[in-house]
Amino acid sequence: MLTPIQLILVIITILIIARTIFKWKKKELDTVNLVLWLFFWFCVIVAVLYPPVTTVVANFLGVGRGADAVIYFAFALLFYLIFRVSIRLYKIERDITKIVSRISLGEKRKDE
Repeated sequence: MLTPIQLILVIITILIIARTIFKWKKKELDTVNLVLWLFFWFCVIVAVLYPPVTTVVANFLGVGRGADAVIYFAFALLFYLIFRVSIRLYKIERDITKIVSRISLGEKRKDE
Protein backbone atom coordinates (compact mmCIF):
# COMPACT_ATOMS: atom_id res chain seq x y z
CA MET A 1 0.00 0.00 0.00
CA LEU A 2 1.28 3.43 -0.90
CA THR A 3 1.65 6.06 1.77
CA PRO A 4 0.09 9.46 1.07
CA ILE A 5 3.48 11.06 0.39
CA GLN A 6 4.41 8.29 -2.04
CA LEU A 7 1.14 8.72 -3.89
CA ILE A 8 1.55 12.49 -4.08
CA LEU A 9 5.16 12.23 -5.31
CA VAL A 10 4.32 9.58 -7.92
CA ILE A 11 1.43 11.69 -9.28
CA ILE A 12 3.61 14.81 -9.42
CA THR A 13 6.39 12.87 -11.14
CA ILE A 14 3.99 11.40 -13.71
CA LEU A 15 2.72 14.91 -14.46
CA ILE A 16 6.30 16.11 -14.89
CA ILE A 17 7.02 13.19 -17.24
CA ALA A 18 3.93 14.07 -19.29
CA ARG A 19 5.03 17.71 -19.48
CA THR A 20 8.53 16.65 -20.52
CA ILE A 21 7.13 14.53 -23.35
CA PHE A 22 4.83 17.40 -24.36
CA LYS A 23 7.82 19.77 -24.54
CA TRP A 24 9.66 17.23 -26.70
CA LYS A 25 6.70 16.91 -29.06
CA LYS A 26 6.58 20.70 -29.40
CA LYS A 27 10.31 20.62 -30.30
CA GLU A 28 11.18 22.64 -27.19
CA LEU A 29 13.35 19.77 -25.95
CA ASP A 30 15.77 17.64 -27.95
CA THR A 31 15.80 13.85 -27.85
CA VAL A 32 18.98 13.57 -25.79
CA ASN A 33 17.56 15.79 -23.05
CA LEU A 34 14.26 13.93 -23.25
CA VAL A 35 15.99 10.62 -22.58
CA LEU A 36 18.08 12.09 -19.74
CA TRP A 37 15.08 13.66 -18.04
CA LEU A 38 12.91 10.57 -18.48
CA PHE A 39 15.67 8.46 -16.96
CA PHE A 40 15.95 10.88 -14.04
CA TRP A 41 12.19 10.97 -13.39
CA PHE A 42 11.87 7.18 -13.61
CA CYS A 43 14.68 6.94 -11.04
CA VAL A 44 12.68 9.28 -8.83
CA ILE A 45 9.63 7.01 -9.14
CA VAL A 46 11.73 3.96 -8.26
CA ALA A 47 13.22 5.75 -5.25
CA VAL A 48 9.77 6.83 -4.06
CA LEU A 49 8.14 3.42 -4.51
CA TYR A 50 11.12 1.37 -3.25
CA PRO A 51 13.02 3.47 -0.66
CA PRO A 52 15.45 0.63 0.23
CA VAL A 53 16.97 1.09 -3.24
CA THR A 54 18.39 4.42 -2.11
CA THR A 55 20.06 2.72 0.85
CA VAL A 56 21.70 0.16 -1.45
CA VAL A 57 22.99 2.95 -3.69
CA ALA A 58 24.13 4.96 -0.65
CA ASN A 59 26.05 1.99 0.75
CA PHE A 60 27.69 1.46 -2.63
CA LEU A 61 28.75 5.12 -2.68
CA GLY A 62 29.93 5.03 0.92
CA VAL A 63 27.18 7.24 2.32
CA GLY A 64 25.41 6.26 5.52
CA ARG A 65 21.75 6.61 4.59
CA GLY A 66 19.77 6.58 1.37
CA ALA A 67 18.17 9.93 2.15
CA ASP A 68 21.62 11.51 2.51
CA ALA A 69 22.68 10.17 -0.88
CA VAL A 70 19.51 11.57 -2.47
CA ILE A 71 20.17 14.99 -0.92
CA TYR A 72 23.82 15.01 -2.06
CA PHE A 73 22.78 14.02 -5.56
CA ALA A 74 20.01 16.66 -5.60
CA PHE A 75 22.45 19.40 -4.54
CA ALA A 76 24.97 18.36 -7.18
CA LEU A 77 22.27 18.28 -9.87
CA LEU A 78 20.90 21.67 -8.85
CA PHE A 79 24.31 23.32 -8.89
CA TYR A 80 25.08 21.76 -12.27
CA LEU A 81 21.79 23.01 -13.70
CA ILE A 82 22.40 26.49 -12.28
CA PHE A 83 25.83 26.43 -13.91
CA ARG A 84 24.34 25.44 -17.29
CA VAL A 85 21.66 28.13 -17.06
CA SER A 86 24.20 30.81 -16.17
CA ILE A 87 26.43 29.83 -19.10
CA ARG A 88 23.45 29.89 -21.45
CA LEU A 89 22.31 33.26 -20.06
CA TYR A 90 25.79 34.71 -20.58
CA LYS A 91 25.77 33.48 -24.19
CA ILE A 92 22.33 34.99 -24.81
CA GLU A 93 23.41 38.33 -23.35
CA ARG A 94 26.52 38.32 -25.55
CA ASP A 95 24.47 37.47 -28.65
CA ILE A 96 21.95 40.24 -27.88
CA THR A 97 24.78 42.74 -27.47
CA LYS A 98 26.21 41.75 -30.86
CA ILE A 99 22.81 42.01 -32.55
CA VAL A 100 22.06 45.41 -31.00
CA SER A 101 25.49 46.68 -32.05
CA ARG A 102 24.97 45.52 -35.63
CA ILE A 103 21.51 47.06 -35.77
CA SER A 104 22.65 50.38 -34.33
CA LEU A 105 25.66 50.57 -36.66
CA GLY A 106 23.45 49.68 -39.62
CA GLU A 107 20.92 52.39 -38.75
CA LYS A 108 23.70 54.95 -38.27
CA ARG A 109 25.07 54.23 -41.75
CA LYS A 110 21.62 54.73 -43.27
CA ASP A 111 21.35 58.17 -41.59
CA GLU A 112 24.65 59.40 -43.03
